[in-house]
Amino acid sequence: MKTRPTNSWQFYCTLFAIAVLAFGAYFFNVTHGWNRLGWFGWQIAGPPPVDRLKLVCVQHLRTIDGAKEEWALAHKKTIGDTPTDADLFGPGKIIFTKPVCPANGIYMLNPMSNKPTCSIPGHTLP
Repeated sequence: MKTRPTNSWQFYCTLFAIAVLAFGAYFFNVTHGWNRLGWFGWQIAGPPPVDRLKLVCVQHLRTIDGAKEEWALAHKKTIGDTPTDADLFGPGKIIFTKPVCPANGIYMLNPMSNKPTCSIPGHTLP
């Protein structure tokens, strides 16, 4: 009894299908947070304790911080200058639309010497 398909084309297609399924399972695990009990355990116990809203907020803060740096370089600003929303956000600006905190926090741009912040406690840049 043969264990391999009859030709190499079938073998490589099978190998590719297995790789795609493995990557899909890994991606689902990363994005939906399987725990040790698997998918059913996640449904029973609820989502893992990772605060995904905080992760998205911190990513927005990184984007705003980069936009501040780009604005300062382009306009020869000093460390004490503070950009406004009109300087960074809008059509033709560094960021087309102002990011919104998924936990309904308010972003403060702050002077160039400080990083941008969110009004939600714990939503800070590292």
